[in-house]
Amino acid sequence: MTTETTTLSPEMGATACRGGGVLGLVREALAGTRHDFTAIAFGNVIVGVFNVDPVIVGYGTNPLRIISAGFLFYAFGMVVTQSFNGAGDTRTPTLINLFCFWLLELPVAWLLAKPLGLGPKGVFIAVLIGFSTMAIVASALFRRGAWKRVAV
Repeated sequence: MTTETTTLSPEMGATACRGGGVLGLVREALAGTRHDFTAIAFGNVIVGVFNVDPVIVGYGTNPLRIISAGFLFYAFGMVVTQSFNGAGDTRTPTLINLFCFWLLELPVAWLLAKPLGLGPKGVFIAVLIGFSTMAIVASALFRRGAWKRVAV
């Protein structure tokens, strides 16, 4: 009995990431658009099922509308970021998350919510900014290809 091992090349990984990213975008564009539209158009009805207080319905509807606007970025960003992990590069996604969420999203949330006076709406906008930035940064770093040289 012989056992064979298959060595995957970085190019195969890049192809898989591009394919997964495109599939994620297509899936989100087709199925996610329906959810996005539902959240935007009927957010108050959805939240109203759980609570009839108009103040709570308002607080619940805003996040649905704001955050659903970024689902395309979320899908693509998650695929690309996890592709680094799959290639054995755990440092890059850690740094991306540290930058985008801890060093960008949290200060922007505070800035929009407190000094600029947007309150909770500012926090939800910051989530959108953080995830969108993650998708852009991860995509740019993936294209640079330094992850191909990481020894596993």
